[in-house]
Amino acid sequence: MIYSTIMTQSLTVFCKCMERRHLACFNIVLSAGKMPALHEKNNIQITLKTLFLMLFYFVSITHAQLPFSMPQNAEIQKIKSAVIETNRGRLVFELFPDQAPLHVANFKFLADEGYYKGVRFHIVEDNYIIQAGQAAQKNFKAYSLLPEFNTIKHERGILGMARPPDDLNRSRNSSGTQFHVLRRSNKKIDGNYTAFGKLIDGDSVLDRIQLNDTILNVIVYVSR
Repeated sequence: MIYSTIMTQSLTVFCKCMERRHLACFNIVLSAGKMPALHEKNNIQITLKTLFLMLFYFVSITHAQLPFSMPQNAEIQKIKSAVIETNRGRLVFELFPDQAPLHVANFKFLADEGYYKGVRFHIVEDNYIIQAGQAAQKNFKAYSLLPEFNTIKHERGILGMARPPDDLNRSRNSSGTQFHVLRRSNKKIDGNYTAFGKLIDGDSVLDRIQLNDTILNVIVYVSR
């Protein structure tokens, strides 16, 4: 009974920490001694071993969902800019690998694979946003990215990844393939969506994009 209780409470704490993607929370709970005390040494060992195996499993399946191997951070920091070529013209972006390394690395992977060639803008709102990258358009297996919420303000020209609404996406993960570009500032989504770039050239092109316009190519540049 004691072992059942400790496992139930341990699993509850673990799931809450994982749901928030905050591993530090998990460590704090353990070190603070908020788990019920057990006198049986074997039970304690089994409990902690089970929890850490669960942590390892969670990390493993998260990374297994990615269709690419994460580069070393030093390599990611060299990814500086991107060009989205459309039938309306070019959109040039500065990228922020220091703020969102996973999202920047992911965007480069998709660009290098030619994923965005021929993809249409399926959401276009005149005073808000343009969005493209539906996996269904390319017969591509959808995947998600852990969020990298940061201090970048969602102003006009910000490049970010889309995501499902909170009621369908409690972990608030980003789409692996769908990106958006803001046509106007929106403070309400600051800290709620992962921004990883900003438009530095092509402002008039941003306004000319229409529903079902096409991406010709995406090129991501790396500094040497």
